Amino acid sequence: MSWDSPRRSGSFEAGLRAATASSSASSREQHRQPSSPRLHRSRSSAGGPSKASPSPERRRGVGGAGAMQQQQQRVAQLEEELRREREEKARALRELEETRREGESGARGAAEKAQLLEREVDKSKESERKMLESLIYQTKQLEQAKISLEEAKLEIAALRQANKGLEAAARRGGAEQRSVKDLMFGGADEEIRVLRGELRAAMQGEERSRKAADDLSVALADVTMEAKQVKVWLSEAQAELEAAGAEAERLRGALAAAEARLRAVSAEHDRCRLEADECAAAWADKERVLLDCVRASEEEVNRARQDNTKLVESQRVIRDENARLRDILKQAVAEANVVKDSLELARAENARLNDAVADKDAALQSLRQEYECVKVSEAAAQGSLKELNSLLAATTTTACSTPASAKTAPAPDHGFDQRLPNGSENGTPQSASQRWMADKPRKPGKLKGGFSQSARMGSLNPKERVFASLSNIADLKSAADAAMEDFDDEFDHIDESHYADMEDSMKHKKKRPIFRKFGDLFRRKSFYKPNLAPVHTL
Repeated sequence: MSWDSPRRSGSFEAGLRAATASSSASSREQHRQPSSPRLHRSRSSAGGPSKASPSPERRRGVGGAGAMQQQQQRVAQLEEELRREREEKARALRELEETRREGESGARGAAEKAQLLEREVDKSKESERKMLESLIYQTKQLEQAKISLEEAKLEIAALRQANKGLEAAARRGGAEQRSVKDLMFGGADEEIRVLRGELRAAMQGEERSRKAADDLSVALADVTMEAKQVKVWLSEAQAELEAAGAEAERLRGALAAAEARLRAVSAEHDRCRLEADECAAAWADKERVLLDCVRASEEEVNRARQDNTKLVESQRVIRDENARLRDILKQAVAEANVVKDSLELARAENARLNDAVADKDAALQSLRQEYECVKVSEAAAQGSLKELNSLLAATTTTACSTPASAKTAPAPDHGFDQRLPNGSENGTPQSASQRWMADKPRKPGKLKGGFSQSARMGSLNPKERVFASLSNIADLKSAADAAMEDFDDEFDHIDESHYADMEDSMKHKKKRPIFRKFGDLFRRKSFYKPNLAPVHTL
């Protein structure tokens, strides 16, 4: 890494810039003074020969070589100081190692050596600071050398321009001299030789300045490399110094720990000595106490033997008491078993009573349901009786208006069967339940077949409507009886003990109007007139 790298710190770079600015200003002031006569001399057209004074490039080359030698000497001094610092570091490490060994063997003199090491560390820090200052100074000198090199380059460029101007002036002067010589004097060889000598001297000076600049650049590169090497050595020395400082701190801590351990060991030694004295005194006391304890233990053994005999007697009594308590416990267990059995019986009885209560509840629920069915059947029976009453009233009106020829002629089968339902051939009726049982189960509130007037008349056309005959009266009567018997059969499955009175009252109430209507029908039969017009049943 070059010394003009932008990685340098701000303060260090600012210091270097200030130093280089001051040195460049001073060098510029020094170089400005001899430049004016040189330019004046180069521009003047001297009439006679004059000695060429040493050019500033040569002086600057000589000065640059001296600066390079000084820098090399300073670099050598820095290397020597670095070697001494390494030797001091090695010596400090040896002393630290010796201090470590001495610290392990004993803690005496560790404080003095630690102070000595601290002084050595301080000296190494001071030497490091001096080396850093010298390095900064060398850096400043390198900056000044760079500035002088730049100035030399500028002067070389100026000299080149002046040389070009001189050559142009010489060419112009030669042309003018030839013309003047040809015209006026006929030649100026001396002035031409002078100008040629000055031109030759300028070219030699330029060559020398170029060589000096090349030598200066090579020397500057060498110095830069050496400075880099010195910087690397310095960084290594700083790292080693920091490691040595860390080792010194660690050794200082180890020394403090050793001193602490030493103090702890000495305190432990004193405590052990005191404890030994106390133990000796306590052991004498313990011997006396032990003898007393032996005597007391013999007495306690005697007392224990007496107590043992007493305990044997009490154990015998306890055994008897345990046997008695065991018998009592067996009796209690037997009583508990009896109580358990009685409890099981009570639970079984309770379960049986619960089942009986559940059966009663189920029976009560079924009775409620049967009662509801009875209500429904009663309503259906009332509806059926109303239809039968209307049917009987219609048949009564038709019986009175039927002609006499209707008695002998067989009535056509329109809605009513001439034979008794489900009866024998001679007209003997069967039981009411057989006559009114159909293929399909009977629904409550509805009758089978054509006993409903609306159903019978709805199934016939107007042309097919026939007159009611006297032979239908028997059928109506048998149908009414069958309806009543079927009505009675609805309540056969109900308990008679609960509903006997209610059933008798219902039967009497239902039969009275039916028999009254049939009586009216038979009475009207005697008043039959054959000339009456037929009446259609609606």
